[in-house]
Amino acid sequence: MSGIAGIVSSNRCLDFELGNINLMTDAMRSRGRNAFKIKNSKFAVFGCASSVFCDDEEKQIPCSLKNDGVEYVICFDGLIYNSSEIRHEIEKRYNCSEKMGDPELVLRSFLRWGAGCLTRLNGIFAFSIWNSKTNELFLARDRFGIKPLYFTVKNGCIIFASQIKGILANKNVDAVIDKTGLCEVLGLGPAQTQGCGTFKGINEIKPAHFALYNKTGLTTHRYWQLESKAFSGDFDECLETTRKLTFDAIGSQIEDKGRNVAFFLSGGVDSSAIVALASRTLGKKLDTFSLKYNRNDEYFTPTEYQPASDDYFIDLVREDCNTNHHVITVDTYDLVEHLTDAVDARDLPGMADVDSSLYFLCKEMGKDFSGAVSGECADEVFGGYPWFHRKEDFDTKVFPWAKNIDLRRNLVSPDALSPDEIEEYIYRKYNESIKETPICFSDTPEEKRRREIAHLNLNWFMYTLGARSERIGMNNGLEIRMPFCDHKLVEYVWNIPWEFKAYKGREKGLLRTVFDRLLPEEVLWRKKSPFPKTHNPEYEEIVKAKVRGIFNDKNSPIHGIINEKFILELMDMPSDYGKPWFGQLMAIPQLYAYIIQFDYWLKKYNIKLSI
Repeated sequence: MSGIAGIVSSNRCLDFELGNINLMTDAMRSRGRNAFKIKNSKFAVFGCASSVFCDDEEKQIPCSLKNDGVEYVICFDGLIYNSSEIRHEIEKRYNCSEKMGDPELVLRSFLRWGAGCLTRLNGIFAFSIWNSKTNELFLARDRFGIKPLYFTVKNGCIIFASQIKGILANKNVDAVIDKTGLCEVLGLGPAQTQGCGTFKGINEIKPAHFALYNKTGLTTHRYWQLESKAFSGDFDECLETTRKLTFDAIGSQIEDKGRNVAFFLSGGVDSSAIVALASRTLGKKLDTFSLKYNRNDEYFTPTEYQPASDDYFIDLVREDCNTNHHVITVDTYDLVEHLTDAVDARDLPGMADVDSSLYFLCKEMGKDFSGAVSGECADEVFGGYPWFHRKEDFDTKVFPWAKNIDLRRNLVSPDALSPDEIEEYIYRKYNESIKETPICFSDTPEEKRRREIAHLNLNWFMYTLGARSERIGMNNGLEIRMPFCDHKLVEYVWNIPWEFKAYKGREKGLLRTVFDRLLPEEVLWRKKSPFPKTHNPEYEEIVKAKVRGIFNDKNSPIHGIINEKFILELMDMPSDYGKPWFGQLMAIPQLYAYIIQFDYWLKKYNIKLSI
């Protein structure tokens, strides 16, 4: 676990940038609390805050080695799941230490295969490699962008960091939001366009991309993408291949790799399946965790989105797998309190109480564990969400998890953006994504649309949830692993026919069948239920009161950006007003919480508007 940072110039001495790299690295200490290291040369300075203890100073990140007389420096954040396989290939050429860690492994892989090493790596990663002879910087990010990597080009230098706060800590970078940034936060948020850093002049290395920075400037390249092709094979063959790929993915990520690993257990099929397989594979008592809201049972009412409480199903798995289970209970006030902590972790407003509840859970888990395995991403990969099934969602020509565009149009003050600007931005981003969907020539119109929905889910919804888990986990010293977004598994499942994926007419029917006989039947075929949320009406009243307080504060930066009149009218309407604001869990109360996060974000980062 680490937060990496660097400043590189193609031709300018950077001795004076040591102060800035210290500020940048220090800003990201939440990603790595144990070690703090700076490395500098004439044209490049690097820093890293790391949670990995290392007795050998030369192996601490950033680390370096010489090849043919040229020094190479790597800053690395992540985990390589096929490290033993890569190490075996590397050892054919280099005399490597058996204790070689992932950073050195990746660096030697780069020296062996260049950018081609990226297609060999299976894991979550973001890293930089600097060539001291050519003064060229190589930046890369994993296929699904689980690990973050931001950059800006300014004053003849490229400045990069794991977090936006790392970039903004550089005294030469200002926190400015223009119309694009506002459209991102208020039009698409909490989703985010891949590659967009929200702040003016700040960008991301896109998932599955690498970049080169040298004296000619910055160039970016894609190294991996899904390929659509006709599927061959019957259901039994499909089932066995899916089972093997799924078991391999989970097996590679439940190994501790020197970390004390825990497991999320929500009682849903995804996390339960991982726990069941891990329990049998590792042959030891697992530590599992679930979240419970104080007094939630008093107010829970089954809905289409949350048809049943999780407790009964969690107990079934806990008993079946004999886990050491921990129930973490959060009350309403803690849920509201951690709204701002979640913003600190993500550097952006997020999924409101969905984020703050995860923050509370990770905070407790991080006290005794440094790694955790999650069932996240299975719904996006295997088609578990309602918009894969319901005709009204399937046919909509906008992001199916955020169909209520009128709400978005009215959310923003006309003094900041016109409603038409918000709507145009939303539709433009949607249509750009649709055009990027890899289509097979033999697809029927329905199959083509199915791919479009799947592509939107992988590149937007899964990207949002993956970022949420990674950032919040890391902020609490917890490296979260998500086996269901293993790229080999995703590549295969992408081309599986829908009638196989929805086997027996059930959402994720194929995935459920993969784990047949591993789980109790009641859990295996339980109707999908999302991440738990509070049903206590007290929550809505608290966030409403806080929003009113913000509006009454004449110094709040939110004035002139949020349409306060509309929000106040909304708060006087019935609490079940309208459709969900974002996804299955974010309705109107979560919109109020998002406004609280937005106000805090503007203040915390001292954001200037350029609109």
